[in-house]
Amino acid sequence: MLKRLLAYEWKDTWKLMTILNCIVMGLTLAGSLFLLFTHLDLSEIFEQIGRSDLGILYFLSGMGFFMLYVGSIMVLTLGSMIFFFVRFYKNLYADQGYLMHTLPVGKHELIWSKILVFIVWRVISLIVICVSVSMLAYAGFGDGFTTVAAETVKAFIDEVGGFRCGVYIIILILMFMAGVLYNIFTGYLSISIGQLAHKNKVLASVGVYIGIIFVIRVLSSIFSNVFFVMEEFSEKSIIRNLLEYRDAPIMLCLVAMVIQYVICAAMYFVIYSIMNKRLNLD
Repeated sequence: MLKRLLAYEWKDTWKLMTILNCIVMGLTLAGSLFLLFTHLDLSEIFEQIGRSDLGILYFLSGMGFFMLYVGSIMVLTLGSMIFFFVRFYKNLYADQGYLMHTLPVGKHELIWSKILVFIVWRVISLIVICVSVSMLAYAGFGDGFTTVAAETVKAFIDEVGGFRCGVYIIILILMFMAGVLYNIFTGYLSISIGQLAHKNKVLASVGVYIGIIFVIRVLSSIFSNVFFVMEEFSEKSIIRNLLEYRDAPIMLCLVAMVIQYVICAAMYFVIYSIMNKRLNLD
């Protein structure tokens, strides 16, 4: 039954998400073709700004395109996140919830059908954004971009080593997935808690979301400050010795990643418990 739920979720989301991704790529192609066919070099344009009217014209037109381009990426990232949050609320806690919760499926399937499709589109959007930025950078700076990118990658591999480089890549992927799950569960948890309110459920969900973000930011800030003080004033502390270890960045990333996954697991448990025991479909 999970496959059917996934197919249903994909069918209802692919059109909008495809349009948003295509808008980003369309602007990318337009900008790239303009830079390539006019043989413009962005570095030269930046040097000529203020020296000629043509340079100022190119600068203003470039700024207009840049604002439109950044706006499309913001809609793709933030807009799509809001879109999936609204779908979660309408499908499971609003009028459609009466139908969804009568289906012969468990609460886990209902939740994971939303999460998995959200993750897939998040990954697709990230790939689109990375390809888009690379295309514009190459079109604007030419071989200079590829040279800098290649030298940066080579320097990184030489610094950390081939094996460690692979480990870093795996950790980065896992950390990205942890970040995606954290964002999803934060929104879904806020909606689940907000629906417990008897009135103004949407407003309550927004308030809970802001509260969760604020509390986690405060706790992170406190932890970072305590860590800094311990590292700064303890000359022979265990923390200082660990920081001098070559693989300290990997270890810190692993600790942060594990904490994030634990928080996500706790959020999921609360979401499931509310949906299973305290469902409130007014």
